Amino acid sequence: MLLIWRLFLLGTAAVLLWLVATDGMVRYHQDRAKAGDDDAIDRVLALRPQDPYALRERARATLPDDPDAAMALFAESYRRDPTNPDPLLVWAGLLLARGDTEKADALADLAHRLRPADVNVQRQLAIYWDQRGEPEAALAHQAAAMTSAPGAQLRSYYFPPLLKIAEDPGLRRYLEPLAEGHPNWWDGFFNVAARQAESVDTVRWLFALSRRNGDPSLLAPNRRAFVDRLIRDGRVSEAYLVWLNGLDDRARRHLAPLFDGGFELPLSGEGFGWQTRDIRQRRADLLYTLGITGQQAVRIRFSAFEGPGVHLSQRLLLQPGRFRLTGQVRLDDLESKGGVRWQLLCPDRRPALLAATEPFMGSADWTAFAVELEVPADCESQILRLVTAGEYDFERKLHGVIWFDDMRIARVDEGADTAGAEPDTRGSDR
Repeated sequence: MLLIWRLFLLGTAAVLLWLVATDGMVRYHQDRAKAGDDDAIDRVLALRPQDPYALRERARATLPDDPDAAMALFAESYRRDPTNPDPLLVWAGLLLARGDTEKADALADLAHRLRPADVNVQRQLAIYWDQRGEPEAALAHQAAAMTSAPGAQLRSYYFPPLLKIAEDPGLRRYLEPLAEGHPNWWDGFFNVAARQAESVDTVRWLFALSRRNGDPSLLAPNRRAFVDRLIRDGRVSEAYLVWLNGLDDRARRHLAPLFDGGFELPLSGEGFGWQTRDIRQRRADLLYTLGITGQQAVRIRFSAFEGPGVHLSQRLLLQPGRFRLTGQVRLDDLESKGGVRWQLLCPDRRPALLAATEPFMGSADWTAFAVELEVPADCESQILRLVTAGEYDFERKLHGVIWFDDMRIARVDEGADTAGAEPDTRGSDR
């Protein structure tokens, strides 16, 4: 009995070793097949005749010459591995080509139920339903694939055809169900559309779709991209209205010809608010310090900054006329030969410069500054910007800190802060 038991154990061990070795060889030849070795599939089938992967690949190779044999191999591959929808998708395509739409649709539906979140499966289903002549179903599967697709794949593969659909008024309705609930890929698509759409009308329609189908709190990125596109296309007044209708009650309290001149709101970098970008040599912060008017002022810290640069800016919408820019400045050891200065420009005309302050540099407690300017009739919008002063490289080196607070723009001839007042926005946020 002991001898029989030992022989049984040895036999079992031998079988297990053979299975492990066979499994290892099968995986090796599968990898070789995936790497392009055409003979590797034969070696897999010699080791394991019912291997689902090998049967599926043999079916693909057989398909051009013998579709019936290929269909049988796909069916056997699925029978051996009923959790893998790949053979179902090809099988469904073959049946569709033969006109057996009922069975083809059933296989496509089964493939979807097996892998509802698989990017490749959903993408193939989108192709199937497109060939089936069902664009709504195709786009639904495309949207399911996009939910899990990486960003690079979204931009290169999915977004271009969606943009073509959006640009065709006869096809746009197919995008409407895709935007419901503001899916995770929508903001990325909207940004691409805002930059690349041939007509701003396309972006306007997509923005209306965003407003209709999403939570208002999720609309900010779309609004920002839409405003940037309107400004780029020279539709500055419309851009202002779209931006304005996105402001909350707190922000609206700071509306004036110069928005938030007291720097009480975050530097959002959006629309007609303050624009800045922190880099290693320059940083803008909103802080409390002695001597300011409100709760905070803007502090700009330079760390061995060199060269020209725009450090803070805001787009304005002043009507033609004469204005005065005023503000408060404090200097904390701003070392520079040229300093920094405020410029007010009309970007759409030449010469662009309307006015500039004297340069700021050195050290000084809070001091008032002012400059007057004339806005001509052919200047729809303006840009106020804080820039590096000086003409030569040695003058454009900055190190130290400068503060600004209580900045305002007022009409000189009216003596009141009336220019650029909040327009009538009823029905304007399209």
